[in-house]
Amino acid sequence: MTSQTSYRQVLLVPQALEIITSKAGTQFDPELAAAFRTMIESLRA
Repeated sequence: MTSQTSYRQVLLVPQALEIITSKAGTQFDPELAAAFRTMIESLRA
């Protein structure tokens, strides 16, 4: 999501995290989505 491709624009990290969070339970495993968000936010602090 945060890498450039030929078929979509790059998203900023907060935008990507919001998408992952909003799709937890449907497109992404809810436990892994929460753990990933926590990990990324701790790296950015």
